[in-house]
Amino acid sequence: MRLIFGLFIIMSIASCSRGFLEHADTYYDYSEAYDMCYRLKSGLLVVQVPSEGKKHQLMKIQFENEDNPKKREKLKSVYNKEMIELGQAQRSLVNGFPEYYKFSSVAFVPDTLVKEFKLGRRTNIFLNQELELTTNESIDTSKIIMYVRSLRDYDHLYIYTSQNILPPKPFPFSSTVSTSNINIMAKSEKVSPIENNQIYTAIVTLNRKLIKLYQSLPNGFNSEYKK
Repeated sequence: MRLIFGLFIIMSIASCSRGFLEHADTYYDYSEAYDMCYRLKSGLLVVQVPSEGKKHQLMKIQFENEDNPKKREKLKSVYNKEMIELGQAQRSLVNGFPEYYKFSSVAFVPDTLVKEFKLGRRTNIFLNQELELTTNESIDTSKIIMYVRSLRDYDHLYIYTSQNILPPKPFPFSSTVSTSNINIMAKSEKVSPIENNQIYTAIVTLNRKLIKLYQSLPNGFNSEYKK
C-alpha cells in the first residue's frame, strides 16, 4: 500500500509538471506576433534547462526508505533511469541549440534559477557546455527576452514570454509539427552529439518555424531572410 501511495504521489506530480503550456491555446494577433518575431531575431531566447525536481527527490526518498531489498532495487533502478534521461536532456539542450538554432541569440539558465534571472540576476546563472554556472558578459539581455522549456518527457519545446504566457498566433510557440511539411530532419554540416533525438527534432522545428514566419513578415519589417 505504501508503494502504491508513493507512486500515486509521483504520478500526480509528474502529470502536473507539464503545466498549462501543453494544452493551453492562444489567440490570434498578427500584429503582435509579427512584432515579437521581428524583435526576437535581435533579442535573446533563454533556454530553461531542467534540473532535478520534486518528482526526482521523492523517487530518491522512496527507494532509500524502502525496507524490502527487491523493491528498493527496483525503485532505485527507475530513479537512475530518470536521472540518466534528465542528463541526456540537459546535454542535448546545451549542445543542440548552438548547433541547430540560428534564429536569435541564446542563453541557458537552470529552471530553478529562472525566477532569479527575471528579477535581474546575471552573475553565476548561465550554464556553459559543461553544465557549469558562469557569468557571461557577452550575453546581451537588453532587448526582448523570451523563454523556451520542454515538457516532462522532453518531447516538445514551448516558447513563452517573460509573463509566463504563450505568444499569440501565428507566432510559432510550439515545436509540434503542424500540417505544413517542415523538413525537420535536415542536419547541419557539423553534427553535435545530441543524445535525445526528440530534443534535436524540437530545436530544428522551432528554428525553421521562426524563420518561416520571419520570411513572411509584411512590408515595414526588414528581414535578412527575405529573398
